[in-house]
Amino acid sequence: MVELRRFRKSLWLLMTLSAISVAILNSRFLLVDIHTIFHRAIDHLENEKFELFLHLFTAPVLLVGGALLFFDRLPQRFPTVHRWGGRAYILTVLVTSIATLKMSLNETEGPLTVFGFTVLSVLWFVTAALAWLRAVQGRYARHAEWMIRNYALTLTNVTFRAELHLFLWLGADFDLIYEPLRSLQFVPNLLFAELLIQTAFFTSPNWRDLLRADGYRRRRDRQLTSQPVQEFSVQMPPGDSPKP
Repeated sequence: MVELRRFRKSLWLLMTLSAISVAILNSRFLLVDIHTIFHRAIDHLENEKFELFLHLFTAPVLLVGGALLFFDRLPQRFPTVHRWGGRAYILTVLVTSIATLKMSLNETEGPLTVFGFTVLSVLWFVTAALAWLRAVQGRYARHAEWMIRNYALTLTNVTFRAELHLFLWLGADFDLIYEPLRSLQFVPNLLFAELLIQTAFFTSPNWRDLLRADGYRRRRDRQLTSQPVQEFSVQMPPGDSPKP
């Protein structure tokens, strides 16, 4: 069996390559006449042009930048890059989520879409704000958990496309599944992120420890009361330990 640490790195690489691919795909909206390839943007161009282009510009940056922040060696080798990159990421999410919330409330594709994008925007803002707050408080393990949840929401830009094409490949009707999938795209991502957090996937040293029924509670207690996270992007950079 592949060791857990190597498995985590493989998942990170897959996530990062997927984020880069979708970011490149999304960048086309900034290079060509948006009316010809993005029909949903027509209404927003009249009422929320600034918010629309803010979202189109920041989406690729957040996708790739957020994924790179999860590189496990970044906090140790380049702690300043990790700290300022994280701050820039959270600030960008906070600003962009306000813009997407305004756009969500003016969606014209149906009530489900309005509901889905509104909830997604609110959750995106709240998880970023809580991640920032926990870091300021020096509660880095909690900060790490909220960053995982937040990037899971950012990654809906990738996973929605994968889910849609999977259903189409299975023979589902596009008109029947598009709006429900689009509206609830954040649900599977948050559930999966919570599963990884609650099983200590990012901090367990090996598969045996990860799969032990009671191992998580002991690791979580130690993690929250003694030392910063020791794995993945959720590590605390040197120099960030709280002062007494």
